[in-house]
Amino acid sequence: MSKKMTGIILAGGLSKRFGSPKAFAMHNGIPFYQYSIQALAPFCDKIIIVTRPELENRFHVDKQFVHIIHDTEQYIGQGPLAGIHAAMGKTNGEWYIVLPIDVPFVKSWVFEELKKSITQNKEAIVPLVNGKAQPLIAIYNYSIKGKIEKQLENEKRSLHNLLEKIKVEYIVFQDWEPFQNINKVEDLK
Repeated sequence: MSKKMTGIILAGGLSKRFGSPKAFAMHNGIPFYQYSIQALAPFCDKIIIVTRPELENRFHVDKQFVHIIHDTEQYIGQGPLAGIHAAMGKTNGEWYIVLPIDVPFVKSWVFEELKKSITQNKEAIVPLVNGKAQPLIAIYNYSIKGKIEKQLENEKRSLHNLLEKIKVEYIVFQDWEPFQNINKVEDLK
């Protein structure tokens, strides 16, 4: 598959345990959101950052390539599923690479591996690390947008619940480091 995809960076969480918005946390002098953009850029013709309105002006990005949006009004604050839904509603892509803001160690090779498994009979390509699905670092087809909306309408916000309803290809990864999420400042040490 040579066609570029749309990247979705989920940056709308409250970061209560972290103490401040994770998108702007620094690691080696670089904000987390820049790590996400760097990891997605080789595969995407467009990247969408889904965030809260009060954070929008803090992102310094190439606005031709990176677009900042918010959850759709009826699903504000409904979690990652609402962010994915909002991004799919703002673009007309076929495949979307989803990435949470709090995984600064993720590298492009993860998406290269996932991309190899895209077929027309799958709706999602999801990493499996230590026996656990990683639905926040995955590739999804636009065809699932209606299923996401139905889940949101029924107040079922679990991505794992969504995976039970769609055709998923799981790809086993041995290296857990790229999938390590940062919940507290101490996790960076």
